[in-house]
Amino acid sequence: MKSLARYVVAGLLSAFSAGTLLAQTAPSPSEAAEDEVVTLSPFVVTATEGGDITESTSGTLVSRPLEQTPMAISVFSAELMKDLMVLNGDHLTKIVPGLAAQNNQTSEGAGGNQQYASRGFTVLPRRNGFAPGGRLYDMTGVDRVEIIRGPNSILYGQNDPGGVINYISKRPRLRNSTGAHGTVTAVLGNYAFQRAMTDVDYTLIPGKLGFRLPMSYTYNERDTKWFSNTVVSINPSMLWRVFPNTELTIEYEYLDIETNFGALQPIVWVPPGQTKEVVDKNKRGLGRATNYTFGPYANANNKMTNWTADLTSRITENITFRGVYSQNGRDRDQVTPGGGDPFRVTPTPWFGVEDQDGNQISGYKGDLLFEYEFGPIKSRTVLGYEWNTNDYYFKQWRTYQNGATLNLFTLNIGYDPVTGLATRDTVASDYAPFPRNNYVTNSIEPSNTLGGNAYEIPTVTDPNNPWRLFRGPQRFTSTWSNTRISEVLSAYDDRVQMLLGYARGKLIQNYNQQSKVKIELGSTPIYQFGLGFMVDREKKHLLFANYSTSYAPQFLLDINNQFLPPQEAKGLEGGVKSVWSDKLRTTLTVFSQKRTNVGRQFTDFSFQPPRTYGVLSPGEESKGFEFEATYKPTKAFDVRLGYAYYNGKITGAAANEQFKIGRELPRAPEKSGTFSLNYTFQHSKVAGLRLGYGFTYKNDTILDLNNGLNSLTRRSDPYLVHWMTLAKDFKLADKRTIVVRLNVGNLFDKNYVSEGFTFGEYRTFRLSTDYKF
Repeated sequence: MKSLARYVVAGLLSAFSAGTLLAQTAPSPSEAAEDEVVTLSPFVVTATEGGDITESTSGTLVSRPLEQTPMAISVFSAELMKDLMVLNGDHLTKIVPGLAAQNNQTSEGAGGNQQYASRGFTVLPRRNGFAPGGRLYDMTGVDRVEIIRGPNSILYGQNDPGGVINYISKRPRLRNSTGAHGTVTAVLGNYAFQRAMTDVDYTLIPGKLGFRLPMSYTYNERDTKWFSNTVVSINPSMLWRVFPNTELTIEYEYLDIETNFGALQPIVWVPPGQTKEVVDKNKRGLGRATNYTFGPYANANNKMTNWTADLTSRITENITFRGVYSQNGRDRDQVTPGGGDPFRVTPTPWFGVEDQDGNQISGYKGDLLFEYEFGPIKSRTVLGYEWNTNDYYFKQWRTYQNGATLNLFTLNIGYDPVTGLATRDTVASDYAPFPRNNYVTNSIEPSNTLGGNAYEIPTVTDPNNPWRLFRGPQRFTSTWSNTRISEVLSAYDDRVQMLLGYARGKLIQNYNQQSKVKIELGSTPIYQFGLGFMVDREKKHLLFANYSTSYAPQFLLDINNQFLPPQEAKGLEGGVKSVWSDKLRTTLTVFSQKRTNVGRQFTDFSFQPPRTYGVLSPGEESKGFEFEATYKPTKAFDVRLGYAYYNGKITGAAANEQFKIGRELPRAPEKSGTFSLNYTFQHSKVAGLRLGYGFTYKNDTILDLNNGLNSLTRRSDPYLVHWMTLAKDFKLADKRTIVVRLNVGNLFDKNYVSEGFTFGEYRTFRLSTDYKF
């Protein structure tokens, strides 16, 4: 029945969207001039409908050409990501050289932050410049992803030293004529993959009022038994040009991820007769597909919402104001078995564990842009202020009965103590369902006095079968601000580019509601200076250098539920951006950067169930280079190449952890590369047929975020994963197009463990159809 319901939902979504879209009248060729997109805000990149984007706002706050921005920055469009089946935040690393996924939260339905590493340093992504906290990312409502590498905090006050990964949402495109534009997409694939998506962009009043609605439904399974993931994403937005020089944008995002957990990680253990850990992809003889860890009943639900209001007004010809308010909500409810161990002569039974957590993070920012020309110099000065607050809560429940832990089941799988292997895999009847809806708020642990009925948890008392509060409720509030001034100068016909910035970031408070512990820190100065020169007469080569610092309060709690101190970083980079011709463009960047007080999210499996908390590394550094190139020798060929290398190490450690000094940075491959080649047939009966091939490469990396004494052998696999695409456009009347596309991922079916400590997907097939109008 569930399978049937999924198909019904997918079918209804596609049918409803297609019916709505086809009912609209598409503009005719004679209306092309009237169909032009009208833009106003200098803070917003002009929307594109193709795969190439030549401007960015993340590096300077104002829209600037990438080739004239003196820093390392890359932009990836929604169209490119769709062509390569980059459907969520986990997949982004397939196309971005030097970017590593330190977890795979969106694909696996877990509830922590989507987390990356860039140049070896951790990066938590942003949505439209805001740090939404605890977010998972689906690409349905994303127009593009802008990536800045290195500690560039000047525009955000507080930022991760690895850089900025800014997800920019889709907004309406105001046109000079009324009508709808958009795409309807349906996708099917192996592992029960289903996706239905629409993106409707409707101009209601020409040049004045527009509405846009991207939404999708996605369902997929994996080779792991009992795993499934269902994602619903709805992203409506409205753009209203209130006055000729003033526009208001209202956006809403709803993301619902329902997951039946799968054990997508290998087992780490010490075989008999050995002293070092091994990463066991065969899971003690049970095989990669086993799911003994969770069974058929473990599940999680993540719900995320976001409201954004953006007001932009050109006050005078030279002064523009922009004010943005954003409110992000996240709630997670996760039920898993805990405490059990089947690999013993007498197996340990499993009890039930339920985690409930979430946060509300809200903030606003205001910016004034002053644009003036002084002879050969063009000045763009931004004065800005930003304020944010994050309210986080957490509870954990356990099954408890008549004064003792309520065990639900025991797994007897023929454990052999000599070999350390099991002789049979589990079946559904080995497990018991979790009891639901019976909660007692007095704590199991006498020392825990934090019980209560916070956040509307039911308190029905059932002494025979309750969930009893084990940890929490815990609640933490963090507030921080940023005051900044930045300058973007271009001079002498854009031959000279300069970035200047100064900001003061302040952690107003980190407040533990239970312990009443409050941390308040003074403001921290942040600097940035970038300089670029066109070194040739034709303005084809920009030589640049950029120095920047960053400051980031950390919302991670240590094992004692205390906040980790803020981390600080500084970085220096330089390079050259070249436009050799209209066919070849390259960027080469070299860098060196350091950071202190490095906090990482660590899952400690010595606890049952495992506990996740923050761990601290006093110092780290990395040095390296990055190279990107695009080559289009003809209209038919499109080649893209990226390679990144760094040498990173831990430079400081606590007195009892000096063994960590000199070790590599965890979950951050030091060598990585991407390559893609696309060829479009121009003649004969197959004109318009596109063939694509590419690969992603990463070397191996240590997987233990805590860099423990005996965990050096806990490593990912080096991997080279190939993909291919085959697509054909069928042109229809009135600018309509049907696109049929086949994507094959992991072309050679490689079995590997990724840097996110999960198995890479086996070979996947995705057959999709787009209707564009």
